[in-house]
Amino acid sequence: MRDVIVGLVRPTLPAMGYALFLAVNAAGVWGGVFPFLPLDFQTYDLLLWFYLAQAGTLFVTFFAGARLSFTGNGFLEKAPVLKAALPYFLGWCGLIAAIYVHDHTVELTVAGGALLGLGSGAFYLQWQRYFAATAEEVGERNMLTGGMYAAAIYFALYLIPRAITALLIPTVFLPLFSMALTLANRTIDPNQPMFQDGPRQNQRVYRRAFASMWRSALCLGGFALCTGLIRATAIESPTIGSLVNILSMAGLFVAGLAVLALWQLKGLRLNIVKLYQFTYPVVATAFLVLPATRLGYVRWLAAAVYALYSIGLLLMMLQCAQTSRARGVEPMFAYGMFGGIVYGMHDMGFIMGSIGHQITNQLVTQNTLVSLASVYLLGILFFAVTVNFRGTAPRLLQGDSIELVSAHPSAVPPRPKSVERVAEGERFHHDRVAKQVYLLQTEFRLSDREAEVVDLVVRGNTVARIAELLTVSENTVRTHMKRIYTKLSVHRKQELIELVERYDPSPTA
Repeated sequence: MRDVIVGLVRPTLPAMGYALFLAVNAAGVWGGVFPFLPLDFQTYDLLLWFYLAQAGTLFVTFFAGARLSFTGNGFLEKAPVLKAALPYFLGWCGLIAAIYVHDHTVELTVAGGALLGLGSGAFYLQWQRYFAATAEEVGERNMLTGGMYAAAIYFALYLIPRAITALLIPTVFLPLFSMALTLANRTIDPNQPMFQDGPRQNQRVYRRAFASMWRSALCLGGFALCTGLIRATAIESPTIGSLVNILSMAGLFVAGLAVLALWQLKGLRLNIVKLYQFTYPVVATAFLVLPATRLGYVRWLAAAVYALYSIGLLLMMLQCAQTSRARGVEPMFAYGMFGGIVYGMHDMGFIMGSIGHQITNQLVTQNTLVSLASVYLLGILFFAVTVNFRGTAPRLLQGDSIELVSAHPSAVPPRPKSVERVAEGERFHHDRVAKQVYLLQTEFRLSDREAEVVDLVVRGNTVARIAELLTVSENTVRTHMKRIYTKLSVHRKQELIELVERYDPSPTA
C-alpha cells in the first residue's frame, strides 16, 4: 500500500510544471499583486481597477477558448504555449513597471491586469486540455499532485525576498512551466475522438454535454459570486490577501491529498450539485451573521470562502476532464463553458460588491448588503439546480458525477446509476444483465461510462445505437470499446459477452 501511495504522489514533469504555474498564479488569486509586490503600492483604487481588468479578461478568455474550440479554426493549435506565455510575461512586466513609472501607474496596472488575465486563462485552458487528453489515471493523478505541490512551492516563495520574487516570476518561473507544458503537449494523442470529431458535425453531442454540466456550473458559480462579494468588502485591507492566499493554497493541498487517499483506498464518486446542497446551509448562515460581526470576522470569512472556492475549482477541472473523455467533447470547450460561467459569476459578485461600497451609508452598511445579496442569490441558485421545471419531482443529482475508480483490488464501488439509466426516457431495471455487468465492473474496476457501454453491447446494441442512446459519436463508442477490451483482456465482442455471462448474479454469488 505504501508503495502505491508513494507512486501516486511521486512528482512528474507535468505535475511539477502545473504546480509551479498554480503557485505563481496564486499571486493573482486575491487582488492580482499579492503577496510579492510592495504593500504601499496596493491602494484600493489600484487594486479595484487591476482586478476588474484581470478578471474581465479571464472571463472573456474562457468563453473565447470555448468558442474557438467549437468552430475548430485551428487558431488554438498553432504555438499554443507561446500565445499564453507572451501576454503573461508582458502582464508581469507591466506590473513591475507600474511601481517605478509613477506618472502612468494606473495605465500600466490596468494593462498588466488585462494581459495577466489573458495569459492565465490561456494557460488554464491548455493545462486542462493536457489532463483530459491523457489516460484517465495519469491525467487526474498529475492534476491532484500538481495542486498539492503548488501549495509547497507557494509557501517556499516566502523564503525569497519580495522584490526578487516579483522579478523571478516572468524571467525564470514562467519559462520553466511553459517548457513543462510544451513537453506535456507532445505526449497528447491527437487522434482521439475529442479532437477528431468536429463539434459542428456533432452538435447534439455538445448540447448534451452542456446539459450535463450547467447545474454543476451554477452551483460552483454561486460560491464564486459570494467570493466576489466578500472580496469587494475586504479589498480595502491588503493584508487580507496573504491570509486568503495561505488558506486557499492550504485548502488545495488538503483537498488534493484527501481525494488521492480516498481514490486509492476505496474509490470516490462526487457530485457538485449534491455537495452544494450540503454546504449551502453553512455558507448561507456564515453570510447571514456578517452584519453583526467585526472586521476580524470578515477577514476569516473571506479566507474560508476562498479556500472552499479553490477546492470547487479543483472539482471543476476533474468533472470537465471526465466529461471530455466520456462524451468525446473538446476539452477546451467543456472547461471554457464551465469556467466561463463560474468566473463570470465571480466577476458579477465583485461588481455588485463594489457598487454596494459606493452607495452604502450609516443606516445600511456594506456588510448588510453583502449578507442579504449572498443569502438571497444562494437560495435562488439552490432552487434552480434542485427543481425539475418540467415536472414536480426534484432532481437532486443532476449532471455527470466525478468518478475516481480505485486501483485497490479490495475496493468495491457502490452500484452505479449509470448501469440502470443509459438514456433519457429509457431505463433498464435490476435484471440479470445489469447485475452481471455490475459484478464485472467491480472486479475489473470499470468506470460508469464503460459499464454503460458493456451493458448495451451485451444487450445486442450496435455501435450506432449505443452512440444514439448515450448521445456521443460513434468514434467515442469505439474508443470506449478499445479501453474496455484492454482492461478485460478480450479481443472481440463475443468474448466480452461470454465473459459477462460467466458471472452469477444470484445473492449467494
